[in-house]
Order: sequence, then C-alpha cells, then structure tokens
Amino acid sequence: MLLAAASFSEPQIAIAIGCCQNTLRKCLGQELKNGRTIKKAELLERLELASRKGSISATRTLMQAFDRGEHRQPLDGKPEARPSKRTLAARAAATAGGAGTPWGSDLDWSNGRRPQ
Repeated sequence: MLLAAASFSEPQIAIAIGCCQNTLRKCLGQELKNGRTIKKAELLERLELASRKGSISATRTLMQAFDRGEHRQPLDGKPEARPSKRTLAARAAATAGGAGTPWGSDLDWSNGRRPQ
C-alpha cells in the first residue's frame, strides 16, 4: 500500500516485493486499488494525534488539507458547472445599483429614463 500510495507502477511494486505482476494483482489487488486512500487516511490520523499533543505544524498541515478538501469535486464525480463570463456579467448587471450598494439609485432605470 505504501508503494501504491507513492505512485509506484505495478511493475515497480512487483520488483520491490519480489513477485510477478500477475501474483501482485491476484494477491494484493485491493491494496493496489485502495492503498493511496488508506495511507492518506492513516497519515491524517497521525497528524491529528500530533495536533492534539500541541504540534502547531501538524495543526497547520491539517488545516491546509481541510482547506484543499473544500475545493474538491462533489462525491458524484461530476465537476460543478461554472457559469460563463457572460452569465456572470449579466448577473452582476442585474444586481448593480441595488439597495445597500454604493451606487444607490444612480443606476435605477425604473422611471423609464436613462440615469444622469
């Protein structure tokens, strides 16, 4: 699992543990498939333990890991659709000059006349 977590290829892992690739896949298929995830989880557990013991660097590393996790794709695997620049500009224009903005009523066209 450690070698899989370090992105070693199957041939490299087979050489390192002294077996052929077929044996590796047959006997350690799940470890190859899930090794990276399991090792990352173990590492996070060790970081949490160090953080609880007062390690500031472990706490910072955990916070960075959590921050990266907030920007990941949803669990269904489909990336979140980002609106186009044109759509964002249209939304911004539609809400410009609304109540509570510095523009106040300067952009208000509701009276049918162009603002001065």
